Amino acid sequence: MLAIGFTALVIIGQSIYFLCARPDDDRHPLVLSCRAEVKFDIQLPASTTLMNGSLSLTTLGRERLALQYSGQLIANQQHTTLSRTLIMHYRYYPENHALELEYIRSHVSDVDTTPDDVFYRALLKKDAFILTLKQIANNARLVSLPGIPLYVCIDQ
Repeated sequence: MLAIGFTALVIIGQSIYFLCARPDDDRHPLVLSCRAEVKFDIQLPASTTLMNGSLSLTTLGRERLALQYSGQLIANQQHTTLSRTLIMHYRYYPENHALELEYIRSHVSDVDTTPDDVFYRALLKKDAFILTLKQIANNARLVSLPGIPLYVCIDQ
């Protein structure tokens, strides 16, 4: 396992991934719908947190993206239910397959029992971050934080 901030297991998921660009727009919009079963072992200074469930990325037009977490979060021997969607502003850079994300707001469902401070300390950490979408096969892309593979999206 790789321990840089947190450990991620590469998990296979399913996605629909299309790139489309308007010739008059120098920023290429991204159309992405990706879901994967994940298991993250997150190393925090005082403890280890485990996220076991699913993660999805879905673009909502040319500037917004929904990042949905669902499953179980286990922190300090406490199991909590995780069911929340983060709305992010995004910019896609096709030349290096980078997806710059900035937190806007979140929607926490009624079944979510994970305290906000536990979620943000374990999974979000910052209001802005970068993901890369690297093609690893004709129908598969690796979604990563810089240097940390997260999961594989399989195109449909």
